[in-house]
Amino acid sequence: MGAICGIIENQFENKPERGLLDQMLKVMAHRGRGEGNLFLNGNVALAWKSSYPMTRSTICSPQICAKFPVCVFDGLLFNYDDFDAAIDQQERDFLNVDFSKIISDLYFSIGLSFLEKLDGVFALAIWDPEKRQLLLARDRFGTRPLYYCENNGRILFASEMKGIFSVISPKPAANLAVLPEYLTFRSVLGPRTFVNDIREVRPGYYILIKNGEITEKKYWDIEDSIQEGSIREPAFYEMRLEELLRKAVIKRASFSKRIGANCSGGIDSGLVTAFASAIHNEGALETYTVGFNEKGWDERFYAGLTARKYGTRHSEIVVKSGEFIESLEYLNWQNDEPLSDPNSVLLYLLGKFSRDRIDILLTGEGADEALLGYPRYNLLNLYSVIRSLPKLLQVITSWGCSIVPNRRLGKLHSALKYGPLDAVVLNSSFVASGILRSILKKDLLNIRFEEREGIVNSLRSHEDVLYGVMIYDIKTYTANSLKRLDKMNMAVGLEVVNPFLDKELFEFVLNVPRKYKINYFNNKIILRDIARKHLPQENMKMPKSGFGVPIGEWLAGNSTLRTFFEEMFLDREINKIFEVEELRKIFYMHRERVVDHSEILWLILNFYLWHTNFYRNQR
Repeated sequence: MGAICGIIENQFENKPERGLLDQMLKVMAHRGRGEGNLFLNGNVALAWKSSYPMTRSTICSPQICAKFPVCVFDGLLFNYDDFDAAIDQQERDFLNVDFSKIISDLYFSIGLSFLEKLDGVFALAIWDPEKRQLLLARDRFGTRPLYYCENNGRILFASEMKGIFSVISPKPAANLAVLPEYLTFRSVLGPRTFVNDIREVRPGYYILIKNGEITEKKYWDIEDSIQEGSIREPAFYEMRLEELLRKAVIKRASFSKRIGANCSGGIDSGLVTAFASAIHNEGALETYTVGFNEKGWDERFYAGLTARKYGTRHSEIVVKSGEFIESLEYLNWQNDEPLSDPNSVLLYLLGKFSRDRIDILLTGEGADEALLGYPRYNLLNLYSVIRSLPKLLQVITSWGCSIVPNRRLGKLHSALKYGPLDAVVLNSSFVASGILRSILKKDLLNIRFEEREGIVNSLRSHEDVLYGVMIYDIKTYTANSLKRLDKMNMAVGLEVVNPFLDKELFEFVLNVPRKYKINYFNNKIILRDIARKHLPQENMKMPKSGFGVPIGEWLAGNSTLRTFFEEMFLDREINKIFEVEELRKIFYMHRERVVDHSEILWLILNFYLWHTNFYRNQR
């Protein structure tokens, strides 16, 4: 819940410079309205800034003591009263809970195993003065970001990459080795980042720093939560899932009396809205949706049906191309890396609109991966069926997929050339390798995705392709989605929570039998059965849009975007990285609506804006 940062000098006699910590907090000031605070102990300094002005002197304050562990914490701890029985139930407002003290006491009592007991969203650092050791850790899913870097005989860490980047010298170069991964998958898996020398603490991992040495260890893996067991009747899973989702919503909504929900019109956010409205006791629940004037992209009608059914205080935010485009330069700076999904901008605009009305925003994020809700999972279901056919029928079916003018069938045709887990990786790509090879300079064409390959290789013993894609997407797609959710909302200092990623709920959903999640025609079957009891029937027929943006239309027709691209084509640094004449052809083909190249154009544009902001127009 705010920003954390710190410095540990490799030489004990060296003292951290306070000015560096002040600068890191200044660069991350958007993450909180509380005052900055500082802890110094020999060669170590920790600093933090909370989301809100303090209402009690001890709130989120590290114990300023040289003998006991000191914790700085960014996030929310949902099971804090398991460890602090003294907390009055009337004081559940998160402004009145000192998470740092609870965690440092827990670490002091049981050591590193405390991480396994936490149910929350967090990035944290603990200085242990007895062991002279610094611990950095993130929650299981990576809901809150955390970065670290070795520089000039010291190790620095911060909630955001720009915090570290603003104080290190000389400035490390952009890490162009990760560019092919970003252009293929919209994201880069940690620990690598887009800046050389700055690394990310990975979800479910902790880092130990002692005597200048850095050790990385995993404390949680999603596969540890998957259990073999007998299959029960669907009613059991349906009843239990609904019970756990209600509990998860209550757990998060109880942290503040000023809560809101992102009500997009889909079933995930709709159920969160339904359950949150039942417990809100100070007037109507605030709900928000984002819409467009472009037909086919606007979900306001469906969101309005849910809002009216539950009597929420509903607001609609209509996004126009001008406002969207004007936000891009600023948001590429805020995101620390090039923007991934176009809906990142929508998240920011929604947060900006709602920030003064609420303290916490509930979302439906995180339901699709474990419940196999994305349409691309149906392709993998078909892939498994086709691969089980006799060889001749496989060839005929694959050929049929190749001649039908359908993007998804074309992807299925490509996937059928590969084994199951390689098909999983291909299925998660947004841009074909052939396009990358035509636009990148030759020295960037050694295209390897080591972290992704490592995940796939760990799954080789599993023959079930849908099991593989579920694990793979949670470790890759979900991690990136949550990182961008944090960056976009923390740009305005808004807390965002995701009930579907509740630890108990998520572990239960992982173990729901596959046949209750997906068949050849439907996804998220069990959640749809629950939604039919609570949401308007029209919403059950709503096509999945994925919080989409008409970026293809805007890239083709908007004059401001055209100017961005013309400037980019002339940029000296861009000409060192890309085959600009090939880019011009791709842009022309899209602008003339010959071929839809919106995906690669969107990603390259954001790389250009990020690179310009981080390396030439530093804020």
